[in-house]
Amino acid sequence: QEKTTFILVMGMTGSGKSTLVQHCTGNNVQVGHGLQSCTKLPPIFSYLYSFFHEGHHIHLIDTPGFDDTNRSDIDTLKTIATYLSTSFANGVRISGIIYLHRISDNRLSGTGLRNLRVFKKLAGSNAWPNTVIGTTMWKADEYMQGEAREIELSGDVTYFGDLLSRGAKLFRIAEHETGAEEQRHSSLRVVSHLLQRTRTVAVIDLRIQRELVVDGKTLDATAAGREALGNLYHLRRQLARQVEIARHDMQDALKVRDIESARQLQAIETECTRKISKSQKQQQKLKTSLMEIHDKEVDKL
Repeated sequence: QEKTTFILVMGMTGSGKSTLVQHCTGNNVQVGHGLQSCTKLPPIFSYLYSFFHEGHHIHLIDTPGFDDTNRSDIDTLKTIATYLSTSFANGVRISGIIYLHRISDNRLSGTGLRNLRVFKKLAGSNAWPNTVIGTTMWKADEYMQGEAREIELSGDVTYFGDLLSRGAKLFRIAEHETGAEEQRHSSLRVVSHLLQRTRTVAVIDLRIQRELVVDGKTLDATAAGREALGNLYHLRRQLARQVEIARHDMQDALKVRDIESARQLQAIETECTRKISKSQKQQQKLKTSLMEIHDKEVDKL
C-alpha cells in the first residue's frame, strides 16, 4: 500500500536545498525560492514538491534559509513556524528532516552557528533520530580540507556532535563532482535512509509544533523563539555600543571643528539607531499565538 511521507528540507541560504529537491523530484525548482506558494491550493498544501520512491508518495518541504538577504531570520522563523504549526494542527505529520550544510564553508560560526542552535531547538532532540545532516558543495581540489572540516563538525557538540550522538546520520551529498544521474542517486540515498527510519518511528512531533499547538505558547516563548531572541539581543547590544562610541567620537570631532567627521559619525549613529528600532519590531513579530497564526491563514483563503 502506498504511504505518504513528509520530509522537511532545512539549512542556511545557499546550502543546496532547492538543488536537492531538483535531484529528487526531477523537476526544475527555482533556486533560492524559499517557502513560497507553487500552486493555487490553500497555504497549508502549497509548499510541497512531490515524487514517488520505494513505495512512498514523498512530499519534500523546501523551507526558506536563514541568513537570507531578502528577509530577516525572525521572519524566516515565523514563516517556518506558521507552516509547521498550522499543518500539525490539521493532522499533517513530518517523518524526517534533511539539514544541509556547505562543507566548503571554512568555519561554522557567527550566523551559521546561531541558526544551527535555532534549528536544534525548533526540532527538539526527539526528532534527531529521524534527521539527516547532509554536507554539500564538495570540491575535488579541496577534498582533504572538506574531510577535516567534517571530522571537526561531527566530533563537537557545539556543531553536529550532539545530533549524531542522538541518532542523526551524516551523509555526503554529491560528494564528487559528477553527472546528473549520480547526483540524483546521492540525494535519493538520503531519502531512502529516512524511509528506513520510518519503520521504527513513522512520524515525529517537532518541539516547536508541540509548544505552539499542544502547550499553547506564543512563538517568542518557544525554545526556538527564545534562541532567536537571544541572537537579536546580542545584535542590539552591539548596535548600542556602536551608538555610544559614535556619539563620543562625534563630540570630540565637534570640539576641534572637524565638521566632516562629525557628519559621518552622525550618519553612523542614525543608522545604528534605525537598526535597533528594526530589531525591536522584529521581537514583536514573535509574540504570536497559534490562534493568531490560524486566523491569518484563514484570511488568505
